[in-house]
Amino acid sequence: MLAIFDSISDGVIVADEKGNLTFNQSAERIIGGRVDTVLEQRTEEYSIFYPDKVTPIPTEELPLVRALRGEATDEMEMFIRTTAKPEGVYISANGRPIASPGTTAHGGVIVFRDVTERVRAEEALVQAFAQGRLEVMDTILHNIGNAITSVAIGVGTLKEQLVNDPLIERLAALSEAVKAHAGDWDDYVQHDPQGQQVRPFLLALAADFVEQNRELIRTVERVNSQTSHIVDIVRAQRGFDSKAMTSKDVDLRQAISGALKIVQDSFASRGIRTHVDCGNAPEEIRIQETQFNQMLVNLLKNAMEAIDELKKSGGLKEQPRIEIRVCVQQDFLVLEVEDNGIGI
Repeated sequence: MLAIFDSISDGVIVADEKGNLTFNQSAERIIGGRVDTVLEQRTEEYSIFYPDKVTPIPTEELPLVRALRGEATDEMEMFIRTTAKPEGVYISANGRPIASPGTTAHGGVIVFRDVTERVRAEEALVQAFAQGRLEVMDTILHNIGNAITSVAIGVGTLKEQLVNDPLIERLAALSEAVKAHAGDWDDYVQHDPQGQQVRPFLLALAADFVEQNRELIRTVERVNSQTSHIVDIVRAQRGFDSKAMTSKDVDLRQAISGALKIVQDSFASRGIRTHVDCGNAPEEIRIQETQFNQMLVNLLKNAMEAIDELKKSGGLKEQPRIEIRVCVQQDFLVLEVEDNGIGI
């Protein structure tokens, strides 16, 4: 029986009602310390923390202690640092009381396994995710900054045209002439050399007002377009931020469009033409939207930087282009981002 007990790869510790322990070899191997003090939260040889590695777990909350009280514990993760393993180890423990039906607990047992590799892989993923978010945010801020600059220029142009409008001054001069010749207006415009210039003056003034109005409309449209662009970027990012780690069904083409909006200004300033071909890809895919967005934005940035490198070397002889192709191959969805920039 002892040989079977020691052959179990998970750590097993059994305690009777007096606190006497029985444990297998895996328990000592995983913990890396004396198992006979496991009923205590802290000893000279080891300390037990919640997974944050900072907050000590109270002794009364330890799985084996709870089992001796008649309580069950499921998948409780803990971080244990011992003198033998100063770098620490993460374990996941299940605890159960030992009791006959209808009686109080007269012992307890915990079974635990080493989950250090899995936890540290998750931590690395979170760090990579955070770094990806920083890169995306840098791109977003850059493009929003460009749009805001364009808006500021447009508003400045409108202000200059409205505050120092020469057409208003010309119209005011005409008004003064009308007032000065209120009593002999017909004679003035028919026989006076200056009065004879009123008609062509009015026609020219009207034409200039029409042209100015067109220019003002174009400026307002540019401001409105850039403002809408800012709103689109913010709305897209808010959508990506919501329930970032939750998989959901997402419209594939809209997801690609959202990523392109984030880099739109950077592409436009470089004259980069984009083409999207979804081929036989499904309309919707189940993804973690934020991660998909970050992945695609980073791929698009890499493609743009490759084009920049080729342009700096003088090797770009055609219009820069980036193509996004999505298709289904066997049981996989394949997404490719291809550019005509410098190769790897």
